[in-house]
Order: sequence, then structure tokens, then C-alpha cells
Amino acid sequence: MKFELSPELVDQIIFAMEDQENEYYLDLEEGVVVPAEELIGEEAEDEEERYLSLPEWRSVDGFNLMERFTATLRNPLYRERLRQILSSGRGVFRQFKNALKERPDIERLWFRFKNREMRKEVYRWYNALRESWGLKEVEIDWEEPEDLLLSDFRVERWASPEDGLLLELDRKGFQEMVATLSLSEAEKEGLYRSKRFGLSPSH
Repeated sequence: MKFELSPELVDQIIFAMEDQENEYYLDLEEGVVVPAEELIGEEAEDEEERYLSLPEWRSVDGFNLMERFTATLRNPLYRERLRQILSSGRGVFRQFKNALKERPDIERLWFRFKNREMRKEVYRWYNALRESWGLKEVEIDWEEPEDLLLSDFRVERWASPEDGLLLELDRKGFQEMVATLSLSEAEKEGLYRSKRFGLSPSH
């Protein structure tokens, strides 16, 4: 029985693939993924015609996906940290997840990477079915938009020293340093501006 692979159905299939505790099938009549336990009592003949096995996805496939993602990181420190986690041999999936939570920017890259790669797996499975039906493969452009291919180096702009509290604290500290000098308040302020901002004392 032929079926169309909608984005919603792809999401259902990926969810079922990642659930290592339960087994699922695609209900071809309803166009939805259903747990195997709901099929108890179905006639064998009906089950064969109506329900379709989903793409196989084992824990080792998830591990390989984490290894491939780690290899793509340009941040050498975090790349090495994730590699050490993957080679630790115990609680790898939990450690990997916790490490990513420390860096939301890298965690976002991981979710995008995993989602893209698992969708590829679903479409490979679907195209194999289409070939058996005598239909042309579905072609998908997997190129990521440029804004999703951000470097995993986090670059942030520090607040300018002209801003509020930082400026006030810095100025007070400088004034304490020059408190014993025989200078007027205006001269001290001019000296501060020349040291901090490269301005002439009279600016």
C-alpha cells in the first residue's frame, strides 16, 4: 500500500525510532505511527497488509551519530571533551546530553545535526519503498541555511565601559589611586579619560 511521507509523519517516525523501549509500526490506512502493543489481536493477514515496519534504529546508531557530530565541532576544547565522554564507556548518552546543556549554542547545533541526519535515514527508507513501488525517488535539499552553520565558538560583545555601573566602579577605583596627588577634580577626571579612553585631558 503506497503512502505519502508528510513532515508530520516524518516526526512521528523519528520519535518512534529514538524510543528504544518500545516497538512501533506505521498504520498505512490511518497514516500514523502506532505502538506494537495496540496491534495485539489483529489478524496476521491484516497486519501484514496494513502495518509497516519502521526504519531500524539501534543504540549503536545513536552513538555513531554522536561521534560524527563531535568530529564536526571546530571548538577543539569541547570537541576533545565530548570525545572523552564517548570513550568513557559508562553512561555515555547521559554524560553527552549533560555536557551539551552547558553550552546551549552547541546543543542547538547538535539538535539540528541529529534532526537532519535522522530525516535522511527516514527518506532513505521511504525511497527504498518507492523504488519497490516503481516510483521515482523523492529528492530533498539537505543544505543547511548559512545562519544554521554557525561556528561553535561563542563570540560575545562585552558591555562598553561607558555603560552604567562598570564605568562608575572603574572611575571610583582610579580616583582612589590618584587621591594623594595635588590635582583638582577636573584634572583628575581629565587624567582618567586620557588613561582609559585615549582622550586628551582637555577633551
